[in-house]
Amino acid sequence: MFWGSFNYDMKGPYHYWEPETVKEKEAAKEEIKRLNEELEPLMKKEWELQNGLNRLSLQNLPGRTPKWR
Repeated sequence: MFWGSFNYDMKGPYHYWEPETVKEKEAAKEEIKRLNEELEPLMKKEWELQNGLNRLSLQNLPGRTPKWR
């Protein structure tokens, strides 16, 4: 994959990504899985607090009640 920017009188910055190996893909998936397991409860708690405070008004808000996914 290539990422770069081009201007009228100059090139760059740019970067080439090498193809990912199977081993690297598996390691990345494991890291993502570990991070999700670690951060999911914290983010859900923060979302519930924030969402609850947003919907605290005395009038009924239109639309469905938000649900965590």
